[in-house]
Amino acid sequence: MKKLDLFHDYGTIDKQIIIEYAHSLGVHFPMTYIELLSKHNGLYPVQAYVKFVNFQGEEDIKCLSFFGYGYERIEVYDAESLALFQNSLGESDAIELSQPDEYSYQNVITIGNTAEGDYICFDYRENPTSSEPSIACMHHDQYVKDEQGNPKMAISKIANNFEEFIEMLHE
Repeated sequence: MKKLDLFHDYGTIDKQIIIEYAHSLGVHFPMTYIELLSKHNGLYPVQAYVKFVNFQGEEDIKCLSFFGYGYERIEVYDAESLALFQNSLGESDAIELSQPDEYSYQNVITIGNTAEGDYICFDYRENPTSSEPSIACMHHDQYVKDEQGNPKMAISKIANNFEEFIEMLHE
């Protein structure tokens, strides 16, 4: 996997915390993701830009950072504390992960965000048991209709897996 240069992170975190959090969501995160985030919790890489074709068929570029696990204000690293951190309204926190809201999707798990407020996600919709889900951008302010005609945040596939995604990142 390509080595990323560090702009900012929150230091290291035990791999088991990340693994247990994934299991609490009923999924398996890629080992390359677990290795990276355990060394650089809440990673904001120098190579923070990714270019891809969005759901409208247009070239898009996003600047991103990864969500962290735990925080100095949380002393107990269990699934409930992590969910509270991931779901709080701070500057680098995620939307509801374990139970999607009406505009997000089952089996799409946020792992980061973009400067525009969009979400970088593991997309398990094709194979919920995979340990190598595709990577997607869930657009927070663009909507499409689902099969029942309900509005959902638009999703753009970025990469086939996490390692491919990391290779796409650039300055």
